[in-house]
Amino acid sequence: LFVSAITPGVGFDFDQLKSLPISSTELINRLSPKTRGTSNSGLAVESGVIVADTNSSKILKKYTKDLLAEAKKGHYNQIVNRDKELKMISEILSRKSKPNVIVQGDPGVGKTVLIQNLALEIVKGKIVDTLKEANLLEVETSTLLSGASYKGEIEDRLQQIFTEVKTLCKPVIFIDDFHSLLHDASTSQGILNVIKSELNKGEVIIIGAISTDNYRKHIGADVALNRRFEAILLEEADSETTFRVLRSIAKVYTEHHGLNIEEETLREAIRLSKRYLKEKNLPDSALDLIDRTMAAANVSKQSLPGDLNSLKAELTHIKKKTKKLSEAEKIQDIDWLYMGIKNRLSPIILGKLDTEDFFRFTGYIEKLNYVKGLLKSIEDLEKTKRTYINGADLAAMVSKAFAATM
Repeated sequence: LFVSAITPGVGFDFDQLKSLPISSTELINRLSPKTRGTSNSGLAVESGVIVADTNSSKILKKYTKDLLAEAKKGHYNQIVNRDKELKMISEILSRKSKPNVIVQGDPGVGKTVLIQNLALEIVKGKIVDTLKEANLLEVETSTLLSGASYKGEIEDRLQQIFTEVKTLCKPVIFIDDFHSLLHDASTSQGILNVIKSELNKGEVIIIGAISTDNYRKHIGADVALNRRFEAILLEEADSETTFRVLRSIAKVYTEHHGLNIEEETLREAIRLSKRYLKEKNLPDSALDLIDRTMAAANVSKQSLPGDLNSLKAELTHIKKKTKKLSEAEKIQDIDWLYMGIKNRLSPIILGKLDTEDFFRFTGYIEKLNYVKGLLKSIEDLEKTKRTYINGADLAAMVSKAFAATM
C-alpha cells in the first residue's frame, strides 16, 4: 500500500511527492529479499502485495544506451582534430566538485560524435585513471518522453534512471539534445528539479549536448543550472579538418554502399556543403551529402530497369492512341509522361540528362521526339555499371534534392 501511495499519479502527483526523501523504486529495491517473491504473473510480491518488477537492468535497457558497449562493437568512428576538446572533457569529469559538462555548438559540428569518442577512449584505456572504470550511458530522450500517461511520469522515469545508474561503478549520464527535455512547459520545471537535485548530490556525472541557441535559452538563462555545468564550445570544423575527417571514414561509407569515392570528390562535397547546405555545419553537412548521394546511386541502380520499362510502356500507349486524340490532348499526354520521368527518376540520373529544354517545344511531334531521345539516354545510362560517385553526382543531389541553384 505504501509503494502504491508514493507512486506518482496513484495517490499523489509528482509535485506533491518531490519533497519525499524516497521514491517508489527505491523503496522496492530496499525491501528485504526475504519478503520478496514472485507471483505467477512474473510480478514481484512484497509481503503479499503484488507490484511491478522494476530492476535496474529493465530501467536502464529501456531508457538508456550503453555507449561503451556500442564502442566495443565498432559502431563509432574515430574523430579527427578534437584532441583538445576530449582532454578538456576528461579534465572536467575528473574534478571532485562540479564534474559536469555541457557541450554546446551549432548543428552538425560533432557534439554527439565527441562523446562517442569519449566512449572509445574509455574502451581503449586511453583515458585518465579516474575515468577508466567509468560507465557511460546515453539517455534515450525520445523513449523517455513518449507515452507518459500521468503528470510527473517523465520526471519519475528520469529519477528511476538516476537511482538505478548509481548501482554502477563511476556512472556518467549523457543527455543529447538536452533542450528536448525542456520544450514542454508542463514538464520542464519538474525535469529541471530532478536534474538539479542530482547535480547537487554529485553521485552521477552528467554530460549534456545542446545547440548554441538553445544553450543561451535554456542553460545560460538559468543561473542555478548554468553554474553546475562547465561549458565547452565546439566550433565548426574548417575545410582541411573536414577533409581529413571524410578521408578517415570514407572506407566505412564505401563498404556500406559498395561504391568508391575519390579524394577530389571529398573536397567537392565540402565545397558544395559550405555553399548550399547552410542549415547544417561541417563536417556533418558534407558527410550527409556523401551518404545521401551514395544511397541515391544504389537505389537508382536497382530501380532504374523497372522504371525505364514502365516509362517506355507508357510512351508506346500514348503513340497507339494518338489517332483518337486532338493535338491539345496529345500534348497533354506527352507533357504528363515527361513530368513522370522527372518525378520518378533519381536526381543522380536526372543530373546526367538535359531535361530543361522540353517546354521550349510547342508541337506534339517535337515533344514526342524529345522524350524518345531522353528515354534512349536513360537506357544508355542503365547499361553503364556504376562503381563510384563523383562531383557531378554530388552536384545533382544538391541541385535537385536540395532545390539549390548551381
